[in-house]
Amino acid sequence: MICNHGSAVRFCHGAPINLTMPHPSDLTKQVIDRLMNLKEFTIKVRVEDNWLPVGIVPFNIHIKDNIATVTIPALTEEEAKEKVAEYFGSDDFV
Repeated sequence: MICNHGSAVRFCHGAPINLTMPHPSDLTKQVIDRLMNLKEFTIKVRVEDNWLPVGIVPFNIHIKDNIATVTIPALTEEEAKEKVAEYFGSDDFV
């Protein structure tokens, strides 16, 4: 829907939401800034006996004694843990 100012908007529960896309140069800057600020985190999570990864593994994993040690790039430790929990389906961190 186009509002009377010419901007694309959508309504959610009666309130307008702006659907304007960011400029490609802004997106490029956001990606570069993110890449420049990534840090490497080591996260440990408990896994079930004989657990093996399925498909493409998005980070380095070493498993010993039902503890997976994951090395993962992220902006914060919280973000790294969120990614690990999503992949393993568990947030049983060590």
